[in-house]
Amino acid sequence: MNILKKIIGIALLIYSVPRVWLVMKRVIDSGGDPQAIGAATASVLFVAIGLWLLFSKNKDKSPS
Repeated sequence: MNILKKIIGIALLIYSVPRVWLVMKRVIDSGGDPQAIGAATASVLFVAIGLWLLFSKNKDKSPS
């Protein structure tokens, strides 16, 4: 399960990091269009989720 979280986290980062750049450019070009700001928020959220999945510890282990 832990390796699956890492793979999904990496995939989200590969998808989202370049998208943040493009969406931020769209926000600047549109002058703050609400749709562009929403897309930027979603892209940043995907980056945060990807980082969380990539660096989270496995807490399913029972204490010994």
